[in-house]
Amino acid sequence: MTYMFETPEYLKIKLNQNVTSQFPRYNLYFYGEGQYASSAQTSKFQLTGIPVLFIPGNAGSYRQVRSLGSVALRMASSLNSKFQFNFFSIDLNEELSGIYGPVLMDQSKFTYECIKQILNLYSSMSKNKPNSVFLVGHSMGGLIARALYTLPDFDRTVVNTILTQATPHQMPLIAIDPVIVDFYSKVNGQWSDELHGFPRNVFIVSTGGGYRDILVRNGLASLCKIGDPSLRLFASTMSIPKAWVSTDHLAHVWCKQVVMATVRAMFDCVDRSTHQISEDRAVCRMAFLYHYQINLGPKFIDSPASNSQPLLVKEDTEWSTAKTNLWDYEAKQVAAEFYHSFEIDTNVSTDHALLAISNVEDKSWFGGCLAPPGAKKCKNIRTFDDNADLLPPAKLKFKAIHLDGQQLSDLTHSVVHVPKTKQPVKVLVDIYKVADRHIIFQMPHLLRFLKNSVMAFDSEVTIPLRSSESGIFYNLTMEGLDSPFQAYIFEVVPTECSKVNSDVQFLSLMKFHIPWSHEHTYSTFQLGQKGRLSLKLQSGKPLNFSEDVQLHLYLDRACAYKVSVRLSWSELFGQFLRFYGLYVPSFFVIQVLMSLSWQLKKLSSEGIVPRFSASHSVWALPYRVVPLAMMLRMLLSLIRNTEDGSRILKAVGLPTDDTVTLKDQDIWHPLIPLLLYVMAFSFMTFYSRAIEAIIDALSAFYAFACRRICCGQWTNAVFHWVQYLLLISGAAAAYWLCGTMGLIVCLLTHIIKAVVYRTKAGILENGAAVEKDGRADKERMLHLNASNLCFSLSLLFALTLVLNSIPFIVWCKTITSENLSLHLDPSRNIGVIACISSLILVSRGHSLGINILMSNLSIVAYASSVLMVIYCLVSVYRISYFVSAFLILLALSTRNSTGLKPQKDKVM
Repeated sequence: MTYMFETPEYLKIKLNQNVTSQFPRYNLYFYGEGQYASSAQTSKFQLTGIPVLFIPGNAGSYRQVRSLGSVALRMASSLNSKFQFNFFSIDLNEELSGIYGPVLMDQSKFTYECIKQILNLYSSMSKNKPNSVFLVGHSMGGLIARALYTLPDFDRTVVNTILTQATPHQMPLIAIDPVIVDFYSKVNGQWSDELHGFPRNVFIVSTGGGYRDILVRNGLASLCKIGDPSLRLFASTMSIPKAWVSTDHLAHVWCKQVVMATVRAMFDCVDRSTHQISEDRAVCRMAFLYHYQINLGPKFIDSPASNSQPLLVKEDTEWSTAKTNLWDYEAKQVAAEFYHSFEIDTNVSTDHALLAISNVEDKSWFGGCLAPPGAKKCKNIRTFDDNADLLPPAKLKFKAIHLDGQQLSDLTHSVVHVPKTKQPVKVLVDIYKVADRHIIFQMPHLLRFLKNSVMAFDSEVTIPLRSSESGIFYNLTMEGLDSPFQAYIFEVVPTECSKVNSDVQFLSLMKFHIPWSHEHTYSTFQLGQKGRLSLKLQSGKPLNFSEDVQLHLYLDRACAYKVSVRLSWSELFGQFLRFYGLYVPSFFVIQVLMSLSWQLKKLSSEGIVPRFSASHSVWALPYRVVPLAMMLRMLLSLIRNTEDGSRILKAVGLPTDDTVTLKDQDIWHPLIPLLLYVMAFSFMTFYSRAIEAIIDALSAFYAFACRRICCGQWTNAVFHWVQYLLLISGAAAAYWLCGTMGLIVCLLTHIIKAVVYRTKAGILENGAAVEKDGRADKERMLHLNASNLCFSLSLLFALTLVLNSIPFIVWCKTITSENLSLHLDPSRNIGVIACISSLILVSRGHSLGINILMSNLSIVAYASSVLMVIYCLVSVYRISYFVSAFLILLALSTRNSTGLKPQKDKVM
């Protein structure tokens, strides 16, 4: 967490009148602290620094800029820097931009107006006036920054660098309305269209929060296929050197370790001659690459990667040579600097490798040389510090250098340079045979586990590592670990340890390396303790990628170890929920449609409507839907892969199935629809029975109340006309105010109808109005049919309401006396259709008859369920289309049905 040293102040920037009138909900603020804020306000914001604009995300606050702004301000002060960053932040009224698409375009336009206004504040500068703004976007704010390039009048020179934090670049978290899907399509199309020129004058950085960010996983935050490959960079906070932390979605903006790395990179982007962000985008890319991925220990401007020169050996410095393949040096302090070299055997070839680990703070502590024949030492050394990796924790300052056989074959000596220091020093050098330490580890697959053990809870694979004499490093290649639908627990257990007296603390370390996304996960453990690390992916392995994930073990030589890996059911379930949990809604709706399909089928054949729970347990079983949907998907895929078939499907207007989207993200698995269906089926089984019990209790209470107050025909007439009034009002509210209001009215109406009809059926069953001709039994059946159908429809309306609840929340937040209607309301159509369909159903009363449409509607509901598995898995907004079509057909079929004419309701 970051702390402010002075009281943060947010000073409102005055915008042009036409901007404030066009965007009355939004504002622009300047961030400052103490005297710095007072000076800026006194000078009427005549600034001379480097402009940075922060764009908040979904429900984000403009105050989230304070961590970056405060750290940058303190860093400039502590370094006595000749330049400083001026931070601005946009107030977007904490709108739900991540789940409500209609606000995205307005936010993009307002951001551009803010950029122009910010640049105008630097008009008083006589030289080196900024002509561009550094953009920082958190969450959806990062997408807004990229959306600027879709504006027709946008000047691409006013933005030079975009830093996005936990931004879902690849696709929306949940495609809950078509506007947000179209927005993503437009933005990503602009940034991936190389033919028509994607942005080439801007460098873009994206960071993901790792495991703790359960909203935006790293796979969504990556920049794969977005922008110029040479001007983009992705990093996980778990991999950022000196940070090595996973952040949740909100902590991403204030995590101290991440903020420090970010601000350091921003300072290294500055051109020291102009005191502005360098016009050379490669400079900024190297700065962020250094601080986010390849930090070597020293400062960026002093690092070997930026200024690599051979190291000249001092003639008067001690030089020693050894022929051993393993050297372990430790000292409380070093009185005089020295060089220690290792003769590399001429027989060493590509089957050997070298590892050097040290906490020496010298920037060129390890290298190699090619000594002339007969020479005892080298005159200069080629340093390998650009190969170094910092190792956690940061306080120990250890770094590791790996050299392969090809690099060793060009050397006669490898050399360690230990400078004079009063600090404890530890150096480990290990030259080893690759075949002994690089082990291919076949990951135990779920299906293999299930084959070997019925439940497989305790199944594991264990291998012993050799004794401590073998060295300190192992590289395990995890073959078969390529899908997010896998999760394992890896353990390193010490089997035997010798007593060690050491003045320098060294922690054993596990490093989980994912090559295709440049992600690392670390876990440290002390001598004699057990190490544990979760092995799970945040993105699937690309199809044409050949490298496997690796696990690097840096172990203490004082112990011998064994390692084991086992399937983790809890982690596997967590992975499933994280990647696919938001795709469950369509399967809930499918459960209801399948139950309605059975109810309509029984109505058309036998004249009865079973209860929802009975219909659900009989007809909504997984094998009735998922296999057929998968076969249809394969058929459509084969047709689409042909030229004529693709043209026909395009002419028909049939969209691409949602599995293509998951395949593009490398997270598709054939079992996903089945597992999601089973999850929804299990939940709906208990949920429906609980709701039925509540309806039964309400109907019993209503029957008791009616007997107490002697309800008569007048109550039935009032109830009948109240339904009309409610639904007509709901339709009007859905059209002119917010569509969700129509769904609320429909839900309440059908719940009340289910209770009332269930009550009437119960009274008739108890003999309150027995007719000698059996008319009462038929009336009871009609009431019971109507109650069961209304109950199923109420579940359908409840699920549809949940999916369309966001527009109502936005409407409640933005409603004003001047503007009562919700702009671009995605729920308007379904709200109006639901109310009109319900009106037609109300006009039929409780009489449900049989006709051709009614008998075929069961097939339509079944077919809709199958199609929803294919087209609503990711595109959740399409659920409303299927529900709308079903309601229209249901209203038409009941309107034209022929059935028993109901008697006038008896006094209850």
